[in-house]
Amino acid sequence: ALAEAKFRTSNITSQRVMFDLLVAALPEKHLSQVMDIIKAIPAINPYEVLKLRLLEAHVLSDQEKMDALFQLGPLGDRKPSQLLASMLSVCPSGMELQPVFQYLFLQRLPQTLRTLLGEQECGDIRTLAALADRLWASHKPQPHEVMAVQEPVSSEPQVV
Repeated sequence: ALAEAKFRTSNITSQRVMFDLLVAALPEKHLSQVMDIIKAIPAINPYEVLKLRLLEAHVLSDQEKMDALFQLGPLGDRKPSQLLASMLSVCPSGMELQPVFQYLFLQRLPQTLRTLLGEQECGDIRTLAALADRLWASHKPQPHEVMAVQEPVSSEPQVV
């Protein structure tokens, strides 16, 4: 997607030029996966052929995406919208519209934030994350805050 955006902004439409630029940008560790295509450049749509091979090698299956989604950790030091972006990056297509996805998102938020969100019914998960960002910004614990702990004062005389 990034390469194609660069091609569009540079008005590059030639399949061969796109092919050459992509090959030049590939890290060495990925060249071995496409060396046969590089050595015998397809006469028709060389960029598309190269792109499909790379996608086959690197795009996660839905099962792999689900595994990654369930392995993502809690909010941590991110904003809720950043957590959501991480989740969406590994979400199988269409799952982000399911109630279970919203549940998985909410479960990764601190209890205080879930309480503040209440039973929000947002049609769009991004709207919910934006609301969570605003609430979290005003309610998250500050690192410089220190809570004082004091022993309870007893009116009973202590025996020494």
